[in-house]
Amino acid sequence: MTRPGKRTTARRKRSRSVAAAEYRARYADGSCGDDLAVRLKQRVAAADGSVDVAKLRQLAEANGVWVSSYADLNPGLQRMTIGNRLRPLARRGKVKWGRR
Repeated sequence: MTRPGKRTTARRKRSRSVAAAEYRARYADGSCGDDLAVRLKQRVAAADGSVDVAKLRQLAEANGVWVSSYADLNPGLQRMTIGNRLRPLARRGKVKWGRR
């Protein structure tokens, strides 16, 4: 017998993530997978596959999208934020990719 107002369904394990499970699955590789995200990931990857923040900052500065407060963010958030700032430039074909 259950008390009124008490749930009778099984409890789901709660994730501590702010992103819904469907979005975490969709972006499992860490990006939205569009052309800009793929090229940015390749351009700023370190030898071990992580984000090389020095390369990322250099690319952002070359395109005028670096803000000093980005240095306080973790590398993934830096890449995401800079990618979002580069998108309007990419739509106009104005991203300065520089040398590898």
